[in-house]
Amino acid sequence: MLLNPAPIQVAAVGAPSVVLVSYTVVPSRRPMSRMTSPVFHAAFFTTPRRDASYSHELESIGTLHLAAAAAAAGVGHLVLRSFTAVYGARGQNPNFLDEERRPDGHARLAWVRDKVEAEEHAFSFSRRYPGLGVSVLRFATLLGPGVHTFYTRIFSKRVVPVLLGYDPLLQLLHPDDALAAVDAVLAKGPSGVVNVVPRDTMSLLTALHLSDKLTVAVPHLVAYPLADLWWGTGVGEAPGGFIDYARFLFVGDGEKAIQYLAGEGKYADRAAYPFPALFLLDLKMPVKDGLEVLRWLHEHPDIPGKLPVVVFSSTELPGETQRAYAMDIQACIVKPLNYPELREKIRILKEYWLDYEAEPAS
Repeated sequence: MLLNPAPIQVAAVGAPSVVLVSYTVVPSRRPMSRMTSPVFHAAFFTTPRRDASYSHELESIGTLHLAAAAAAAGVGHLVLRSFTAVYGARGQNPNFLDEERRPDGHARLAWVRDKVEAEEHAFSFSRRYPGLGVSVLRFATLLGPGVHTFYTRIFSKRVVPVLLGYDPLLQLLHPDDALAAVDAVLAKGPSGVVNVVPRDTMSLLTALHLSDKLTVAVPHLVAYPLADLWWGTGVGEAPGGFIDYARFLFVGDGEKAIQYLAGEGKYADRAAYPFPALFLLDLKMPVKDGLEVLRWLHEHPDIPGKLPVVVFSSTELPGETQRAYAMDIQACIVKPLNYPELREKIRILKEYWLDYEAEPAS
């Protein structure tokens, strides 16, 4: 996660001036006042719905109206909740999908197409109205307390059907980590597309085994029509198109941090992507873990100034912590088990490093 020192309206992580939008905005005929608080748009279904027209109206058309209202109101930062599922689950997918990969706009699942269209609407208004910055957070599959999705319903069953001969990798993200990512992007400002994914992956069969589930193998040629039949009768959890997500990879890549720091590719334009004032680094990330990122920083003395690095770790492993401190980090913090404590720690870090850091006395 990168925090940008450029001025933004929300001065503290999790500030109450953030506007959370969980419904469709209907534009008013009255003149709209200028509004500089970020808007977080989270009105997206986490599971397929049988009423496809209502889903399309809420997610795609609703985002179109919201983006139009945000641009008219002078909103500077629109944040959309999205899903790594928009990349599509296909046999030709690479092991890890980075943010440069185009989402699957022609997916046969309306549940995916509506979210892809919503992203396109937001970026279209951002191009037409340069003052409207957009961040799209593509979350991996959420799994944790209070989460009710297609996957949590599957994992709640004692007997789970699986596809014969297939065992795709999964990324399971805790809701607290997802909320921490929202706080970070609200603090940083417009960030484009960002994959919010855990470091580790796990195969579907391993996840079911650890959950003490019984599995029943079904040939995929039978699974698709059977899932459509159950869905049509109101018994199934999802239509047949969702079988692809139990068959193929759709694993996100979290390597964007190094590319940003190195100023590579599109990040070479430092006017558009200024160098961060504070680097918050999780030791558990996909593709490159935190220690690899620290090693890269340590081997690049050309990094401007002294970039303060604060590391988050999920456990107190002395060896891991010692290796991190050996590469000149400023602090190593064990992530709390609950979201409010984590949010408070990030708020204090931002307050110290970005808000109140004073020049040394002469």
